[in-house]
Amino acid sequence: HAYQSHIFNLELSGRIKSGDLSGELNLVGYNSELSDFQLSILDKDGLSKENLRIKSFPEASISGSKRKCIAEIKNFSYSIKNNSLNLTFDLEKGSYATVLLHELMKS
Repeated sequence: HAYQSHIFNLELSGRIKSGDLSGELNLVGYNSELSDFQLSILDKDGLSKENLRIKSFPEASISGSKRKCIAEIKNFSYSIKNNSLNLTFDLEKGSYATVLLHELMKS
């Protein structure tokens, strides 16, 4: 799943640079229709999408799905007490608080 996220993040970085964050991107898996970009990453790493199906350990297999380019942040609030910042928020499944915090620190 980390490899799947890695490919998603590489493709998302390209979308950020182009300014197009609309829609969804593939989370690469053995059932995915892959973009040329995704195919090139798998090829560079010596893999194919079929390698993401592990017959001897099906629980670790990755079938693929889609994920939005932009995650919705819900219930965001903050407080400052004793020179400490406390943030509270909810993110959708598959979204990471570390990425949100990184982006907040850049602003």
